[in-house]
Amino acid sequence: MSRPRDGGQASLFKGDDSETVTITGAIDRVTFQSDESHFVIFRLIEDETERPITAKGDLAFAGIGEHVTLNGRWHHDPKWGHQFQFRSARASAPTTREGLVKYLSSGLVEGIGLSFAKKLVDHFGENLLSIVEKNPERLREVGGIGKKRQTQVVEALTTQRDRRDALVALYGLGLTPAHSAQIIKKHGDNAVTQARQAPYQLAQEVRGIGFLTADRIASKAGIAHDSPERARAGLEHFLRECSLQGDTIVPKNELLSRAAAGLQVDEDIVRDALMSARLTGLVEQELYGEDEYIGLPELLDAERIITREIRRLMNAEARLVPKIDALEALEWVKDRTGVVLTQQQHEAVAMVLEHPVCVITGGPGVGKTTVLRSLVEILERNNVTLALSAPTGRAAKRLEETTGRPAKTLHRLLEIIPGTTRFRRHNKAPLDKSVIIVDESSMLDVPMASRLLSAVPPGGTLCLVGDKDQLPSIGPGAVLRDVLESGVINAVELTEIFRQAESSAIVRNAHLVHDGELPEMRPAPKKAQRGDGDFFFIERGDAQATVDTIVKLVSQRIPSAYGLDPIQDIQVLAPMHKGLAGTVNLNAQLQRCFLKLPEEQTVFVERGKQRFTVGDKVMQLKNDYDREVFNGDLGVIEAISKEAHSLTVRFPEASHTYIKKDIDALSLAYAASIHKSQGSEFPAVVIPILNAHYVMLKRNLLYTGMTRAKQLVVLVGQRSAVEKAVLNDAMHHRGTTLGVRLNAALNQGASDQAEEGKRDS
Repeated sequence: MSRPRDGGQASLFKGDDSETVTITGAIDRVTFQSDESHFVIFRLIEDETERPITAKGDLAFAGIGEHVTLNGRWHHDPKWGHQFQFRSARASAPTTREGLVKYLSSGLVEGIGLSFAKKLVDHFGENLLSIVEKNPERLREVGGIGKKRQTQVVEALTTQRDRRDALVALYGLGLTPAHSAQIIKKHGDNAVTQARQAPYQLAQEVRGIGFLTADRIASKAGIAHDSPERARAGLEHFLRECSLQGDTIVPKNELLSRAAAGLQVDEDIVRDALMSARLTGLVEQELYGEDEYIGLPELLDAERIITREIRRLMNAEARLVPKIDALEALEWVKDRTGVVLTQQQHEAVAMVLEHPVCVITGGPGVGKTTVLRSLVEILERNNVTLALSAPTGRAAKRLEETTGRPAKTLHRLLEIIPGTTRFRRHNKAPLDKSVIIVDESSMLDVPMASRLLSAVPPGGTLCLVGDKDQLPSIGPGAVLRDVLESGVINAVELTEIFRQAESSAIVRNAHLVHDGELPEMRPAPKKAQRGDGDFFFIERGDAQATVDTIVKLVSQRIPSAYGLDPIQDIQVLAPMHKGLAGTVNLNAQLQRCFLKLPEEQTVFVERGKQRFTVGDKVMQLKNDYDREVFNGDLGVIEAISKEAHSLTVRFPEASHTYIKKDIDALSLAYAASIHKSQGSEFPAVVIPILNAHYVMLKRNLLYTGMTRAKQLVVLVGQRSAVEKAVLNDAMHHRGTTLGVRLNAALNQGASDQAEEGKRDS
């Protein structure tokens, strides 16, 4: 098929933009190559036409002069013209004199430049590589090659040949170029053997390879479907899947039946694999009553550490907080600020001054912030050093704004070591603060809580603040719930709604939903403005009408009526990702609405089914310890490099560039799931709520979404869906051991002390 090139010249391009075709040729020049993602852009001299074309895609260890076979599609880039975007590639050694010269002089062999490469090729011709492999000593026939240079040439060419052979074998097992390169880098000459004989180990070693990928590799490598190693790996996979649902421990029988069904093998095979996994320390088994439970060692260890550290703090002989008379201190605060605390708030302040580990909980509008401000004033007056922290950047920023004191994320408080998952603050190098207050502690998972507690200094105080009725942490465990339900940690629940908070329909309706009552679903006025209210319900009969309304609300009506920025200040929070009114489609519709240029003129970077462009609101989906950007952090794309397939995101703390392999950690965030909004607060929140969301229509989900808003909540959808959510108080009760451990450890400690007192008397 013939098509015009830019500038009106004609060129031969086989296939149109929708056809998958194969082209072959020699790499003439490498324009861009990422050592991390192995995304490469190069100029190829096509065999059939002998014309240069630009090709881009994933190709590990691309070398100038190498011959490649590419499968992919032609793509027209508005800026760079026609390019060939390949999906798969296979490289082979060069076969022509010109290709050999380029290959040898490309820097592949140290000390061999263009003139010497020509000398070698002139002497041996196209047989050069065969001679290197079979009769390497013949290289010394060429003047200027001694034993050292001969060794360099042979080693370099042999290494490149072995890499090519390994890549072909690994590609054949279904591995991507990036994954293949990582395996070769780690295992060298044994890469293919390792992939074939121990594919499930790759899931532990190579980022991006999970059990399902390893299982496909194992199948292609001929590993039996019912092999012990597959069953062991499958068990661990199912435990990790459970941890993603929040469980730290799973009933043994449930795990066996789920794993057997998922792996499609007999349960006896899984039972034998479980015994082997226990013996090798891959999993742990614990007995509670007559029931057996299985958990991942790192999660059970985290719960043990939390228990041990809480007991350490509660049994400390001396405290870093001096004796402070709470009544006198609160009178001083009253005189200083004019704030009069309720009895519940008074109890909360007194508790923190008296007890080394405690919890302040309560819903919106009950005065948690007032308690924190009073505490800060009292502690500072008594020269007590204090650290304020929260799990996310947005929550820490809000804590800083409400207290007027510096606040840090937990990762920054504990001083994460860049490029690792380790922290500089721990039990041997504790924090240099006497009191640590953590807000939004419903977000604490067990790994983070264990690190935090280990870093509290001897004699220090830890106060957890949060709403126990929010959704639990995204990570495994239910720390706040377990600490409260253990019954051995001092806690105060604030329940009295303040008069000024009662004037907010957001607060009133949040408490109504919390108590299982329908919110006041006032319809939104056609031309709303400030002062008209802060909570509205817009009824729509179906998903498409709901989406259309939300797009108009976010882009026009709310910004116009309330003077809010549509991207920075308004957040759509959806119960689900899928469906017309799910986050995926809502993001696509809102992105299209906010494009600064027509779609055909906009430069995008594509990753999977998502497209990103400058100005897009994005969310980090997992902790990135290198960049110090964490799960749930929001940013805006400020630059894109189409050629390098990279983008730069401006987060509140700093800007960071993401190359191709890292872009999977980002998602468009015009709309986000309610789960991902934990710890955040937005000026305005818009929530689609439809019967199609029935799987997720639960009271705590709606309550959490509503309480993320500071100035405005708009529900859009079906009244019956709101009713279903309010009436459904069912929650997934996470499988954890922390509450049981705390109860046993601290009650035993109290019994030991009582027994010791009897002996002393």
